[in-house]
Amino acid sequence: MELRQGKDVSLHQVDLSRNKHWDHAYASTVHASQGATQHRAIFHIRAPETESEFKQARALDNMAKVFGDRSFYVGATRASHELRIYTNNKDVAAQAVAAKQDKTSAVETLRRHEHAAPTQDKNADVTR
Repeated sequence: MELRQGKDVSLHQVDLSRNKHWDHAYASTVHASQGATQHRAIFHIRAPETESEFKQARALDNMAKVFGDRSFYVGATRASHELRIYTNNKDVAAQAVAAKQDKTSAVETLRRHEHAAPTQDKNADVTR
């Protein structure tokens, strides 16, 4: 096995009859990386490619739910020494990571919708 750390390269013998399980960990999600610190980190934000402005706006809205300000903060602060951010569209990525992510719990969301829903007339005739 060859290990590289910068310009340093080291070779190691591996007995595959004893070492049958390998955990490569090439990548992890932002959620899985929360609380972890790495020397180097790569943050990849792939912007959707579409011609339609409507589809682009909708895709950006969906992207912002995943790559919004909270997720970006977690991902960007995992590296202790070097962070590289890759994207296919810098402007769209910047808009996505600037979007505010809702930190509302499921119970809070249900309560908000209950209060927003019009109350039904309790004396209304209900047929089944």
